Amino acid sequence: MFNPKIVVLENVLGIVRGFKYNGKLVYPWKEVTKAFSKIDYVSLNFRLESDDYAVPVSYTHLTLPTNREV
Repeated sequence: MFNPKIVVLENVLGIVRGFKYNGKLVYPWKEVTKAFSKIDYVSLNFRLESDDYAVPVSYTHLTLPTNREV
């Protein structure tokens, strides 16, 4: 199994919105964070505005850097 020391995920703001799945409200971003936690990664969440980084799109990005606990 590949076990990188650092993993960085990026997505748009919509991933934090909840949706119904099997009659239960689910939040994808929270589920990803929990999954990383189960395999000994510590996660941080950052909200980045693309306009602040000279990216030629104008929407909000969520970044989830994680690192393996030692």
